[in-house]
Amino acid sequence: MAPLDNAVIPKGSLVLVTGANGLMGSHVAKQFLEYGYKKDYGKDSFELVQVDDLAAKGAFDEAVKGKFS
Repeated sequence: MAPLDNAVIPKGSLVLVTGANGLMGSHVAKQFLEYGYKKDYGKDSFELVQVDDLAAKGAFDEAVKGKFS
């Protein structure tokens, strides 16, 4: 794997990957984990959030509420 010397998102950050069960999302999530980014998934951390309008400003605010500081 190539070194991640010029990452825009600092290593160790928590990131939100939508569609992580799909083909592209699963590969993106895997790469983040391999580069050492934090995870919030597993047995007791599943959370379903419905976003009515993906293009609306602040559409994902509720999905990430309390996750990032």
